[in-house]
Amino acid sequence: MVSTVTGTATTFDRNDHEVPPRCEGATNCSNNDIASELTGGCTFAKGLSGDLGYVCFGEARATFAGTGDAGVRTASARRIQASPGDLVAKASAQALALCARCQLPLGDTLFADARPGVAAVRAKVTATIVDVDSASETHTKAAPYYGLGVGFNATKRMKVRLGAIWTHADFGGVTTNIHAITPGGRYDFRAPPPARAGAAGGPAGTLGR
Repeated sequence: MVSTVTGTATTFDRNDHEVPPRCEGATNCSNNDIASELTGGCTFAKGLSGDLGYVCFGEARATFAGTGDAGVRTASARRIQASPGDLVAKASAQALALCARCQLPLGDTLFADARPGVAAVRAKVTATIVDVDSASETHTKAAPYYGLGVGFNATKRMKVRLGAIWTHADFGGVTTNIHAITPGGRYDFRAPPPARAGAAGGPAGTLGR
């Protein structure tokens, strides 16, 4: 069994300046955030394993003075954009991913890996008129999930890895690419192979009469 705990940096790619919130005209805006990933898996053969993981990609947000145009083309956002006051638009995503992990050794210590798979991506859009009203929409859809990484074996069980993941989310009918840089570690819980006969005390002997 293999478990991964990873700190990630996420970028929400803007699609036609709609979702996540566009920065033009915003008083504050960010399409990047810190995210987290937790993955567990099982090794089937040398260099091949299956992973099931949860990723929280964080949140993109923008603040507009007055009603502004947040560029969030969802029904809930349009409903409250007619209200006065500052508008805060947020877009967040999280995913449950199932993927294969193919690892290629690069010498005795280094390795590279690829993680193709599929994810159920939950995307949420929230639009808030400060001190007035708030509305949100949530959509969950299946999406391709890809990962690439390189790392090194710190010990026989502990691996240090730097990778990247890509997927996309559906924000109210608008598909937005999401990618993250994923530094982290992997720990191998597999039991060590059984000791060979005679390994601890030299060659196996034969009892005489």
